[in-house]
Amino acid sequence: MRREIRASLPELKERFEKSGGEPWDLPDDKLDAFVASEYENWTKLIREAGIKLD
Repeated sequence: MRREIRASLPELKERFEKSGGEPWDLPDDKLDAFVASEYENWTKLIREAGIKLD
């Protein structure tokens, strides 16, 4: 999946920048750590806030 995503990065990067975004190009290990950290943080916030999916 990463290979396919990386193959489409030039087009995605251009679209993202045109919409005001600032793309990151992280090595796989740093991206994995970032995603895991975000998952943990958002899971904790959702649980503490008692948010439920309708």
